[in-house]
Amino acid sequence: MKMRNSENGTDTKKTSPILRREILRAVENQIRDENPLITKKTLERLMKKGYSRE
Repeated sequence: MKMRNSENGTDTKKTSPILRREILRAVENQIRDENPLITKKTLERLMKKGYSRE
């Protein structure tokens, strides 16, 4: 995920560790709760194709 540098408007490749943690937490909750179910089904489909859960 790219973040915009507000001083000069350029994109940087740094990711906020707090934002990353919170997004991953939200996705894990969706998978656990099966809400929406498509999140869990997408994970299963990607893992069958060889992608890691990590």
